Amino acid sequence: MIEQQKEKFKYVEDDSDNAEKDYLIEEYEQKELDKLKEDESQKDVIDYKNLKFCIIYPFYRYKIYWDAFVIIILISSIILTPIDLGFPDIRDGSDEFNWIMYSIDLLFLSDLIFNFFSAYEDD
Repeated sequence: MIEQQKEKFKYVEDDSDNAEKDYLIEEYEQKELDKLKEDESQKDVIDYKNLKFCIIYPFYRYKIYWDAFVIIILISSIILTPIDLGFPDIRDGSDEFNWIMYSIDLLFLSDLIFNFFSAYEDD
């Protein structure tokens, strides 16, 4: 686009010097570059006034913390599930182990509900 505008300025019949034409071209190029930079920077700006109350956006700090917490719970589930299946007598004799497994299931259920209200970024 800038190159097309350069061509327009090159073919303008004018009594001025080439230096003035070059200055006009450079000035126009700088304005176009500034517009492009402004447009690019506007993509990263978040308009907090237009955000919906019931939607959890991916850039929220608490969503990032929640996702990290879910990863920790997932790792504990990966470790505890084979123990539960391999040694069923532990589950039958220990209330603490049952509470841990049920609380993990409850956290995964809450994560499922939480994700119904989460937005995602479309690239």
